[in-house]
Amino acid sequence: MNLMDNKGAKIKRNKRIYKKRKTTFQKVVTVTATLLFFFVLGFVGYSVGKPVTDYLRGLSDKKNQETSQITSQAVTEPSVTTAGMTETQITSETTAPQDVPEISQLPNQQTPQKTITLYAESLISEQALREAVNSAKEKGADAVCVELVQNGGAVYFKTLNQTAAKHKAIYGEALPLETIASVISSSGLKARAELSLLTDHIVSMGDRDYSYTFENSETIWLDNRLERGGRAWLSPFKSASREYLRSIVSEITSAGISTVVIKDLEFPPFRTSDLNYVGEIVKSPERYKALIDFLNAAGQNAVAEIPMAQAAAGKCEVFVPSELGSRRILAVFDAESVNEKLVCADGTEINLEGKSPAEKAGLLAQMLVNKTADTGCIIIPAIKSEGLSDEEINAAAKAFANLGLNEIWIK
Repeated sequence: MNLMDNKGAKIKRNKRIYKKRKTTFQKVVTVTATLLFFFVLGFVGYSVGKPVTDYLRGLSDKKNQETSQITSQAVTEPSVTTAGMTETQITSETTAPQDVPEISQLPNQQTPQKTITLYAESLISEQALREAVNSAKEKGADAVCVELVQNGGAVYFKTLNQTAAKHKAIYGEALPLETIASVISSSGLKARAELSLLTDHIVSMGDRDYSYTFENSETIWLDNRLERGGRAWLSPFKSASREYLRSIVSEITSAGISTVVIKDLEFPPFRTSDLNYVGEIVKSPERYKALIDFLNAAGQNAVAEIPMAQAAAGKCEVFVPSELGSRRILAVFDAESVNEKLVCADGTEINLEGKSPAEKAGLLAQMLVNKTADTGCIIIPAIKSEGLSDEEINAAAKAFANLGLNEIWIK
């Protein structure tokens, strides 16, 4: 075999494996076409895309502007609510923590008026009165209430009343009303007075026209045997008793003391046997009307003093709001007499265990406010200071102020 005939077998290819190299001209044309393509694409994209982008951005800006305006209006143009407050005020007052304010800083409240009682011992001389008035002023009083007729019936001013003079009910060194009124007014304070006539054991002891008597008899009833210190009591059923009150109140108001408080509006502590002795007038369920008639003799401007806890419990006979008209009621809170449980006349029990004096005072005052709603009666809370610290008295006053009771007395 001829070696020259050993040639490799031919392989048929349909496509070329290697491309033919491009010329320089071809390269330039290709690059130019590519750049032109991207330029056209960029121009068209910007022309079409920008308006779309601006439109979308405009919607977003408009929405943000409207939101900002709404927020601004919510702050600067608050709407009024039914409570007389604005929504902005409600938000700020309910979300911002605040310290307990002083009485004069309570929201929507007027500054409470503070009245301090000056008892009969302050009236034994003009000097004693001046010292007591100055002391009350230093304690922040706006007014003082002087005890002109003491529990028991002693009269602590130089009255012109013939009944008091006849039965020697006037304190020996009593000051004239004009002097008492002048000392108080010259200090810049308001003058008020309080009277305890139904506890009188002086006029009533000497004249049956003023006292309780045995039924169908002219014998004066005493709360005990005479040898055991038995005493007579002024009777609200007697017309002479009502006239005695009317005369004294008239004399006091004529001297410039316009506010007169009638206290101890109650019956004596009758035993069952006493009720039988005195008879039907004190056994009747309507005997309370005699107390209201007695109060009315003092005039509509007279203030009726009642014990707060007893009134709240429904155990204060004179406290019948529906029959008291627009009478001002001085309700005295005595912390020492309020137990841990308040038992009401209807058998309801109110648990006061663990409550502070201020909490008790606020609860009892709220009960009285509820009882007098829509009756015209005006509740004036008073705090008996005995047994309470200054902090407790101030806390109780704040509790009253929070109820909208802006005239507060300290006894």
